Amino acid sequence: SDDGSSFNTVTVSATGTVYGVSDGIELGGNDHEVFNYGTVTGVNDRGIQMIGDNGEVVNPGTHMTRAMYASPNIHTEQRLSRSDTNTGGFMRAPNEMQTFFGLESAMDELALKLGMDPVELRRVNDTQTHPVAEVPFSSRSLMECYDAASASFGWAGRNPEVGSMTDGDWLVGYGCATATYPTNVSPSAARVRMQGTGHAFIELAAHDVGTGSYTIFAQIAAARLGLPVSACDVVMGEAHLPLAPISGGSTTAASAGSAVHLACLNVAAQVAREVSQMSDSPFSGVDPERITLVDGVLRGPEGQSQPLLEALSSTPRGEATAEGEYRHPALTDEALRLTYQGGYGVAGPVTPEKAMFAFGAEFAEVHIHRWTHEIRVPRLHGAFAAGTWLNRKTAHSQLMGGMVWGIGSALHEVTEVDLPRARFLNANIAEYLVPVNADVREVRVEMLEEQDDYVNPLGVKGIGELGIVGTAAAIGNAIHHATGKRLRKIPMRMSDLV
Repeated sequence: SDDGSSFNTVTVSATGTVYGVSDGIELGGNDHEVFNYGTVTGVNDRGIQMIGDNGEVVNPGTHMTRAMYASPNIHTEQRLSRSDTNTGGFMRAPNEMQTFFGLESAMDELALKLGMDPVELRRVNDTQTHPVAEVPFSSRSLMECYDAASASFGWAGRNPEVGSMTDGDWLVGYGCATATYPTNVSPSAARVRMQGTGHAFIELAAHDVGTGSYTIFAQIAAARLGLPVSACDVVMGEAHLPLAPISGGSTTAASAGSAVHLACLNVAAQVAREVSQMSDSPFSGVDPERITLVDGVLRGPEGQSQPLLEALSSTPRGEATAEGEYRHPALTDEALRLTYQGGYGVAGPVTPEKAMFAFGAEFAEVHIHRWTHEIRVPRLHGAFAAGTWLNRKTAHSQLMGGMVWGIGSALHEVTEVDLPRARFLNANIAEYLVPVNADVREVRVEMLEEQDDYVNPLGVKGIGELGIVGTAAAIGNAIHHATGKRLRKIPMRMSDLV
């Protein structure tokens, strides 16, 4: 510093290991009592991923480390290690989950060394600007998520001393971790046909894998066209329909939903052109470019208004069909071409103008039996901010499902291999462990309101994979709080605590 004061740096190292992936994190934190206490002074993230001989499926996650916390010194690298194994596949949040197990474990360790509340350490290092790209986040409500989840969870009642909380023979631990997921937006198209009978058909080559796409596309069209949801039929799953992205990367709602939105606006524009030429229309002689659609009602520049369905019914054909094509302004021609060739082309998460991410905060309570070392997770609380919630019920289910799956990644799921024989030992649902009802107790999800006008016309961020990202780290941090043992490999088992 200019006055000659020295700055002391506390350094921690943490390794998060998932089968086939090792992510090593080093963090340096300032412990000077006057100058920016708790600020992260350096981040070093080296990821090594095992890949098979017969193909490469690479799930790099270190780019997420670069987006997370403010620091003047950030270094990340991703390495591949070829091995005599089968080619890996995708799991939910394949890039982000294992990276954040390492990163958020390191943040918890740093907080402990600095004597800081883990929530406050994250607050000190929160940023509204991408630390490496140096562009502002389109929206970032991370600390609002922490404040909401910590209040719901009762974090203020936590005794920070390791091993200090008990319930009979059970050691009790509290832990927290950040969740984030990049907002990737694909090009997409949709066709909407509206009939004067009060029905609409929405067609696009997307597919619903159980996430609620049929429901939200019908809701988007119904809201724009002024129709009941039950009158909107969604047709998907056929390659001859207008292009839509794959159900991967949490892109469907934001991308295909925006195309449905634009198709509805184009239907309204078509109707506006027709009624502006009709002598008996309230819009007769009005420039159709000045007629807008607001909640299913056509509105003119001088206060004219008419429900879209009524206006459509008055036209000679009584029907209108239009397509909508959505392309984020930051999408490159190369990404557009890749998508139309069957690939995965996206804009984001970092564009020349903004960085686009959804955020969340997760809190876990664990109970560990003093004698048997049995691990239980009686409570998980999460708060999330992801732009506009198209359907709070389906979104709630997505986030809760991610957190439940996070229990599995933390405590149960692993591929067991017989190394001498190179055979999988648990390639069945009986022996590949997943959480069951007895493992899942209280899971509470809170969804915060957030406005983001940059990500897409709907203001939507993908949430399909957001809920799982911070769960394993929150559980691991809670295990450390209860026992003093820092587990660096998942799943975390009873045997790891012996």
